[in-house]
Amino acid sequence: MNFVLNRDDLLKPLQSMLSVANSKSTMPLLSCILFDIDNNNLKITASDLDTEISCNIAVSCNTTIKLALNADKIYNIVRSLNENSMIDFRVNENKVTIVSNNSTFNLISLNADNYPLIDSNINEQASFDLSQQDFHHIISKVDFSMANDDTRYFLNGMFWEINANLLRAVSTDGHRMSITEAIIDSKVLDSASQSIIPKKAILELKKIVGKTEENIKICLGKNYLKAIFGNYAFISKLIDGRYPDYQKVIPKNNTKLLAVDKQFFKNSLLRTSILANDKYKGVRLNISQNQLLLSANNPDNEKAEDKIEVQYNDQPMEICFNYKYLLDIINVLSEETMSIYLDNPNMSALVKDEKDNSLFIIMPMKI
Repeated sequence: MNFVLNRDDLLKPLQSMLSVANSKSTMPLLSCILFDIDNNNLKITASDLDTEISCNIAVSCNTTIKLALNADKIYNIVRSLNENSMIDFRVNENKVTIVSNNSTFNLISLNADNYPLIDSNINEQASFDLSQQDFHHIISKVDFSMANDDTRYFLNGMFWEINANLLRAVSTDGHRMSITEAIIDSKVLDSASQSIIPKKAILELKKIVGKTEENIKICLGKNYLKAIFGNYAFISKLIDGRYPDYQKVIPKNNTKLLAVDKQFFKNSLLRTSILANDKYKGVRLNISQNQLLLSANNPDNEKAEDKIEVQYNDQPMEICFNYKYLLDIINVLSEETMSIYLDNPNMSALVKDEKDNSLFIIMPMKI
């Protein structure tokens, strides 16, 4: 038995699956990619039991074939071949010979019948469609403030809330919060839908979803998310937990507006942060009438200062932030002017991106 396909048709799907196929798993099959051929269609799949990604590729093969090939080995073999070259897979029981031009590789397939797949029937409770470009934009606005390995496991992901045709995406690590919303074409079986998508699933989707006008369909069940786009299907377990009431975190009394050119502010932060404390990453903002003085120091008694012009017509204030948190916000702002709403040095700051219906909350550091 054999099947032939173009190297370039296989390379990108394999690459997208490498971080799902776990080479360190105690289950050898989870370090493999499943090749399943039926009716002239090759479906390749990678799974880690929590996340599963698959891709369909047309092949000329009338035989049913199932293989489980080591992910790293098959990817490196395909990558090493010449662009646009044809690859001939010759299968004899569990032995697979891969031939392309003058290159030959012999691999062993594990028992593909035992490959652990997630049930694709997720008992859908809500679904929505939007362009891949818009989806990529939404998750990029808030993914940077997801927690990482927090004991409050529900923070290690992104909260999605669907009301009618409005999707709101929220993330927080306990020190900052990001919120964005978008109009979607949705179908919600209940009055509203709430889900927490694991960080790994969000980052995997961000890598493989294109920035195109082609649609992506998202289906949400009680325990799983399923995404369908192009030739790909993606399934992930959801986080079972209660997300914090993010509405209570949004400051209500921040009336002091600091407006600053985001590029000037970014450059000033980058200069000042050179001498910031490596551990705490704090930068002081000394705000006065239309002027902002940034300063940072470190345990070696080194200090940096940088002054820029801003728009500010309120009482002078000195407040300290983690400069990386400010840079993360600047990097996703759609407006050229960063609008920071303040109350006092001990209260969280609120950054508004009106153009994108987004809010960012950042807690100050103790000075």
